[in-house]
Amino acid sequence: MPTITLDLDDETAQWVEIHSEISWSEVAREAIKRKIRELQALDAAFAESDLDEEDIERLTLEAKQRLLDELGGTA
Repeated sequence: MPTITLDLDDETAQWVEIHSEISWSEVAREAIKRKIRELQALDAAFAESDLDEEDIERLTLEAKQRLLDELGGTA
């Protein structure tokens, strides 16, 4: 099984140390698996899409503008 090393900020490292009863390797494994499932779903959804990079950029900007409008700001 491959091994990975994680860099943790001081506060996170303290929590890991304080709660040594938790299998942090298992927590990390499950988080990685969850992220992989999310990526697989996105890959599957976009595999059938006809959108190109320009379309995605335009849609992103439109979504940001709508959010700003709802919050009362401007772009």
